[in-house]
Amino acid sequence: MKIIWDDCSRSSWDKISSDAGPSSLEQSWIYGEAVRDHYAMSVKRAIIRSNNETLGIFQIFQKQLLGVAKISRLVRGPIWVNGQSGNERQKEAMSEISRSFSLLHRDLLFWTPELSDTDEHHTLMRQVGKRRMVTGLGTIWLDLTKTEEALQKGFSGNWRNMLRAGERAELKIRVRDDGKGVSTHLSAYDTFRQQKRFVGPPSGLIQSMNENGLKGDIVTLTAGTAQKIIAGVLLVCHGNSATYYTSWNSDEGRYSRAHNVLLWRAIQELRGRGINWFDLGGLNTESAAGVARFKIGLGGEIVTLSGTYL
Repeated sequence: MKIIWDDCSRSSWDKISSDAGPSSLEQSWIYGEAVRDHYAMSVKRAIIRSNNETLGIFQIFQKQLLGVAKISRLVRGPIWVNGQSGNERQKEAMSEISRSFSLLHRDLLFWTPELSDTDEHHTLMRQVGKRRMVTGLGTIWLDLTKTEEALQKGFSGNWRNMLRAGERAELKIRVRDDGKGVSTHLSAYDTFRQQKRFVGPPSGLIQSMNENGLKGDIVTLTAGTAQKIIAGVLLVCHGNSATYYTSWNSDEGRYSRAHNVLLWRAIQELRGRGINWFDLGGLNTESAAGVARFKIGLGGEIVTLSGTYL
């Protein structure tokens, strides 16, 4: 079992991600480049190999702490090649990752694996030498390989009714995957954040992803009337997955159920681009209960991650 560091091109990284199952945004190439630029952190990427067979990939973000310690973060990784998760080779690989960092040498790894919150996975992390420090967050995965009819059947009754109401409003939907679409979205998104006083992904990070990405990596959708744009969403595509990353709304958008229409059109757009998995983003039932209910209404698989380990 070998961990091979910093010997992977973007094309190879994207190919492995696409061949895997659902993968997280945090393990995508453009997210790593954006974290490096926006937060001034180092990014190290690795390939996990056994007998010249690629088992998975992962990237970590590093920063020096007061010049005396190195803090590394592995978020929602590794990405496992199909068939490599849940077996002894996965456990061996994770042990090798854990051994690559040492408290003795002040090289600390905070690891949030892409594992669900089960006793089996907590035991696995203990066996590879890690202890849980923080409980896990939730997300929702939507399987886009289903037919449109099957996807709509999975919606809650209330969500379907709101979608029909939105469609009756005959909003003008525009889909873009260029820099102008991103800048237009970020301008409205920043205003919305200031008005609602909520913490969301920083615009600078999104702009950096756009600058480091390829055409089609970031997709924006807007809904509008004949007079103005009233709501918008931004999606990030990575491998065979995509993430619902940021959005904004208005009083007119809420009244006309614009976000139901936007998410349905987003699903159709992603399916048309060959995306198989849609990560609906964080699920916070306490401080953002309304947003959580909206996402749950889409009928995807709710997943709570196992947590962050040191």
